[in-house]
Amino acid sequence: RTCRCAIKPDFFSSNKRAGKGVYFFKNGDRYAGWWAEDIRVGVGAVFSKSDKIKKAGIWSNDRLTQNKRLDSDEEQQVRTMLREFKGR
Repeated sequence: RTCRCAIKPDFFSSNKRAGKGVYFFKNGDRYAGWWAEDIRVGVGAVFSKSDKIKKAGIWSNDRLTQNKRLDSDEEQQVRTMLREFKGR
């Protein structure tokens, strides 16, 4: 796995991902969402190379625990994370 995660200067805390960020997988998929202590937590989504949502919902302990369609605000948040990262 390849990580390019520097959306925010404070994204890494004690060398662990924390806050919002985007993670790039070798196959081109990306996870956009929230992190704590280097694990995926809260709202997040995995996107294909073509920006289609492959899976989304609530993450806990680095696993998708509540698979759900994101509401419009949640989807806007994760898509904004992708756009912010593309600009860097």
